[in-house]
Amino acid sequence: MKQGFEDLITRFPAPSNMNRYADMLEWMGNTEALADLLETRFRWIVPEIWYGETTEDQFEYAFATLQEADAVLKSRRDAEQPEA
Repeated sequence: MKQGFEDLITRFPAPSNMNRYADMLEWMGNTEALADLLETRFRWIVPEIWYGETTEDQFEYAFATLQEADAVLKSRRDAEQPEA
């Protein structure tokens, strides 16, 4: 699945495809890859891609997903810092 999305994004680097990729990674529970995507290439939220009845619901779902990735990024940074 990941390679398929990588190929798709290489050919069609639209924000909607990046959002679909992020959603798929969240669905798979791959927060490490989701964190990599957030850190390197994810730039825009396209609410129509995310679950929810309203735009507000869709943004909430997207933000919750991205917060999972952000938690991984923070954990990585904390692990990289030397202890005093």
